[in-house]
Amino acid sequence: MARRKRGYKLAIFGLLLGIICGLMLRAVKLRVAGELAALLDSEARAACNCRFVSNDLSFSLLALTATTHNATILEEGKTRLRFKTVKAKFSLSKIFERKILLTKLDLIDGFSYGAGPDSATFKFIDQLAAPLPPEKDRPGRWKVKLQRLEMHNSMFKQEIGRSKLEADGATLSVQRTADNNFRLKAAIENIYFRNRSKKSPTLRVGDLTSELLIHDEYLQFQKVALQRGTSSVDFSGTSYVDSPNEVSGLTQYNLKSSDLLLPEWLDFVLRGEARLMGTSTAPQADGNFASSPRGIRVHSGSGELVVFDELTGKYKVAASDDRLAFILNEFKGSSPQTQLTLSQPISITPEKVSGSFTLRISEVEFGGTRLGGAYLVSELNGSPANPKLEFQGSIDEAYMLGNKLPTIAASGGISTDSATLNLFSTKQGQGEIRLESSINLSESSASPANFVISAKDLQLNHTSQSRSLSLSGSAKFQGPLEAAQMQGSGNFVLSSNLKDSSTHVDLEVALSNGVLTATAVDSNSSLRSKAALNFNDSTTSQISFTLKEFTPGKLGIGPNCLSISADGDYNFALATPHKGVGRIDLAAISLGCTPYELATVSSKTLPIQAGRIIVNKLSLEGNDSKLVLDGSIDLSNQLDIQTAGTLNLKSFLTFFPTVDDLRGEIDLNVSVGGALDRPNLKGDAILSDGQMAIEALSVSSNNLKAELKFDATTINLKSLTGELNGGSFDLHGTLYPFDLE
Repeated sequence: MARRKRGYKLAIFGLLLGIICGLMLRAVKLRVAGELAALLDSEARAACNCRFVSNDLSFSLLALTATTHNATILEEGKTRLRFKTVKAKFSLSKIFERKILLTKLDLIDGFSYGAGPDSATFKFIDQLAAPLPPEKDRPGRWKVKLQRLEMHNSMFKQEIGRSKLEADGATLSVQRTADNNFRLKAAIENIYFRNRSKKSPTLRVGDLTSELLIHDEYLQFQKVALQRGTSSVDFSGTSYVDSPNEVSGLTQYNLKSSDLLLPEWLDFVLRGEARLMGTSTAPQADGNFASSPRGIRVHSGSGELVVFDELTGKYKVAASDDRLAFILNEFKGSSPQTQLTLSQPISITPEKVSGSFTLRISEVEFGGTRLGGAYLVSELNGSPANPKLEFQGSIDEAYMLGNKLPTIAASGGISTDSATLNLFSTKQGQGEIRLESSINLSESSASPANFVISAKDLQLNHTSQSRSLSLSGSAKFQGPLEAAQMQGSGNFVLSSNLKDSSTHVDLEVALSNGVLTATAVDSNSSLRSKAALNFNDSTTSQISFTLKEFTPGKLGIGPNCLSISADGDYNFALATPHKGVGRIDLAAISLGCTPYELATVSSKTLPIQAGRIIVNKLSLEGNDSKLVLDGSIDLSNQLDIQTAGTLNLKSFLTFFPTVDDLRGEIDLNVSVGGALDRPNLKGDAILSDGQMAIEALSVSSNNLKAELKFDATTINLKSLTGELNGGSFDLHGTLYPFDLE
């Protein structure tokens, strides 16, 4: 019995001892956890005068691990670094040296406000990794020595002037090496550049990978690679810690326009490199760049334009004492049609911006527009805080849709808060045109803008006509530089320059609620047209028209013997106006004057598909003649028409008023391509039984026979035989009808 009681006592004593030991162990764990939290708070204070706080901190003496949640670094009461979960593994091998070895630190789901050397995040991690400077240390201070750090799925924000960098999907690995240095590997899935202005777009910079070696004597960037799409920037270099703090390195870059948030119509690839030199307090870089062999190109629905076959440049960058200077000392773009040169190096210093460049265009044709003899001189001035670009230039020759525009001079400027552009005609006899525009670019004013355009007897000469039109009128638009808010209207009159013609077209334009409308009605009520350009929805713009026996010749823009009756509509996107869809209901078309005319015998619908008017076997008949047209007309000013049939020469009498008699037949089989104002003809024509008489010149020709072959821009006259005033003749040769000026 006594032995049993003693057994009970031993069991109870063991249980009590276990409880006491457990409580003591719990107390020790709480004590260690509290000391560890205090130690981390002390490290935060020493690093950046910050505070370390967390919701809880659990500690395992057996596994020597610790876990906390919502670990936060506070700077002046503001959160600068926070991790949802922090896991740490310790070693007490140097506890008698008052050091806790942090063998592994896992930071999970974090956010950092700031990542640069001045940020609390950088200072705190640097505090754990690097020894404290002697002047900040104190005897007997407990220290945490970081051996390895792993950061997972984190985000950060870094302010840069008036903008900021944001990143997500960031990972970081820091490993202390055997020789007490650190090897760092970092990766960021997405980096974004955001301007503080809400109107400015957000640019995805790309993803970043890097490998660094942090040595006591130097920092070695073994690999820093920024990638976005097919664009990349790669850097490697070394920065020495001790005097003279030398730095060296090489940056190589390959930049594609589509990866840089530039307009889709701009297409280029720039490649180059920059060499880093100097010291960490006064670094310098010499760099260069060049376009790829494709050059600099511009795309639109009308085609592709090579602006420069080659674009090259060289630059220098220097920094010291918070000063940054940039000099672009070589900059050149060239192609057979365009030349870009530096007149003065472009220089940017903290106090001043300066430099100038010149662009010259000998001749460029793009989308129905042709420019020739153009130049633009641009000059940079001001300061980095308020840079200014001023320019002036002129265009000697300009053709739009076959119409020759007057010589134009231009001037204007761009600054941080405004932009201006003025255009005006410079030569007498061409009429007057003037455009005055100004835009307020300051963020607080919603970018109000003013545009005023006026014309007085502005001559519009079509390249295929000796006659011309004149334009007079004015329009004004104003309001915030947003399509939905800008308002305005105007009226113009398009008149014929023919002395015996009073025909004119009244044009009315209006901009409201993001839709620009234009209506046109001629004085004979034979032409009515309306266009609606929708800037709110770039896919739903429309043009509609009605023609009732419309004669272009009355306006001086076509032959008097052409009459058209039709109506139609055309729907298109603003970005590709030449690629829309629609239809033309052709009621009647006649060429010539009674009784010598060719005309349609029935109505016909011509569909418009992808910007091409489909002409499906359109037949013109009359006067023992029949002509069949088949093919398409591209609205970007391109022809693809097959013409076949038999023509009686009487049908051409209206085109030659001095000819008294014209007879015979032409068998025609010709394809017409090229531009409307410069067509290319291919095929052949055979004339038989031809006769011609011009009484005023006493000319009589009979028994005419001819064989012609059309080849692009030339006509090969294989043979032309007949009788002229009683004698015979035989001619052959080559004609160049489209090179005549």
